[in-house]
Amino acid sequence: TSPQAIGGIPGEHFMAIAGTSMSSPHVAGIFALMDQAHPDWSPATVKSALMTTAHQDVRDNDRVSQADPFDMGAGHANPGGKWSKGSIAQPGLAYDASLSEYTAFTCGMEWGVIPSESCLW
Repeated sequence: TSPQAIGGIPGEHFMAIAGTSMSSPHVAGIFALMDQAHPDWSPATVKSALMTTAHQDVRDNDRVSQADPFDMGAGHANPGGKWSKGSIAQPGLAYDASLSEYTAFTCGMEWGVIPSESCLW
């Protein structure tokens, strides 16, 4: 038998794991596929394609209640199926945001994260 997992049941051979600990390797794999399909896309464009094509029919941890944006982020990424219009490979809408766009947004929000003298363009 395998060693007992932390928080596991003695003699249990596997555990069903969900949440961010499992979404991270899945999204990393999807990023690798997207890099092969679109080597000219920036990481920001790939991220945007994933986020704008994710579906929000996601359940909360109790598997019954509808998850809210704080539970699910952008939603459920679905790389499977035919890569046609509306899929992650052909999203229709994908933003290629760079550091300058994030800096401009942060300056505009006036959060005080970036010194105001750095916000003058």
